[in-house]
Amino acid sequence: MSLKLFSTVLLLMFYIGSAIAAGLFQLTVNGQTRSYGSVDELPDFNTMKQQFGEEGINWETGRVEVTLNYRGIDITALYTGSTDFTESTEGETVDRLEFEISALNRTWLYTEGTRQEKWSQLTDDLGKDLINELLALMVQYSPNDPVAGNPSSMMANFVRSDFSATLEGLPLGDSSGGTTTNLSSSVSAGSPDVTNGNEGGEEAEENGGGGSNVGVGLGVGSYEQGESKVDTLMLPLSYSWDFDGESKPSLTLRLPISQIDVDGNKGFAAGIGLTYRQYLSPSWQMLPSLNYGVTASEGLGSGGAMASYSLLSIYDLKVPWGVVRFGNQAGQYRSVPLSVGGTIYDAGIESTVLRNGLIFQFPVELEFIREGATFDPYILDTRYFGTKLYIMQYYEIGFTLSNWIPLASSLTLNYLIAEENKAKGISFLFRAQF
Repeated sequence: MSLKLFSTVLLLMFYIGSAIAAGLFQLTVNGQTRSYGSVDELPDFNTMKQQFGEEGINWETGRVEVTLNYRGIDITALYTGSTDFTESTEGETVDRLEFEISALNRTWLYTEGTRQEKWSQLTDDLGKDLINELLALMVQYSPNDPVAGNPSSMMANFVRSDFSATLEGLPLGDSSGGTTTNLSSSVSAGSPDVTNGNEGGEEAEENGGGGSNVGVGLGVGSYEQGESKVDTLMLPLSYSWDFDGESKPSLTLRLPISQIDVDGNKGFAAGIGLTYRQYLSPSWQMLPSLNYGVTASEGLGSGGAMASYSLLSIYDLKVPWGVVRFGNQAGQYRSVPLSVGGTIYDAGIESTVLRNGLIFQFPVELEFIREGATFDPYILDTRYFGTKLYIMQYYEIGFTLSNWIPLASSLTLNYLIAEENKAKGISFLFRAQF
């Protein structure tokens, strides 16, 4: 890696890491505003009275307007006050609590009980009856939802995982038709995409074409999404079976595990994926994939389950200096109901995702580098269609260093920037096979 490139990477890491985090939740009561870092910090009615004080606010009978910015979603609760009391059928005045979510253009009324009891009814509804409507708004308005809508979400990791085979198995050899070695068919479960070594393929050929291998890895990422700094940690695990046959079929089981940290609020995701690979010709392969996973973050007040299926086409074009690879993927990604404690969580996401990439492979022939090492720069474009998400398109550039050490391994650096500069970040992933 050249000194100039190394310096650029350090500058990118410093710039992203130095983003100033703001409160994810802002609560305003009659013009006074406070910020909170997680859902757990949001006050109940009595705590709100203590935090915002009694001066200028009549909490018992006066007009009290509460506005909450819930990670980009504006929510308003209004105690109408004695001057706005409405007459009931019995001729008695009724103090009511009006609750509105402007993005839904809907209003709810609460008229029973004390003001504290009305607030309790409202928060109960938000945690049960209105939760799915809030989840649907979060993926559209929030830059840091763990389910979907941004590059650190579970949905984005599904898309990357399905596409990761594009950076695997690039043919090595000279352009005059010399011996070609296929890299392993294992599929990475993490982000960014990753190239794997060729020892597994060589072992399989010695055994007549069959074989299996275990893939492990460790990835870290740092993103600037909205006004938040998002750190990611990935543990991609996989197990691959290579079968006999001229079409070189293989099957890969993926067990992705990941963690996100949004301004100190952690979220976790885990899932299972399956990818089948089949060569239609020596230069063309097709890979269908299936995924299922769950994610949750108590501090962010969000979570859910997702399932997907996709089809990936990979075509290799040998050129005098190496290989040019074309990767084209289309998939369906949707949320599925998840029942927790008697409550069903489902954001109602249904998206078609297109991901296309151009990859270049250059053999590296240096005395101090092991034989078979490669340098693989790439450029990727990802677009979402269907359910409106906070980010509908992003671009990635990066490179992979494969087999530079005496181990079937790779190190990938990836830089991402989203439409309208809504997100940007850098990530690294080291992966090895045994």
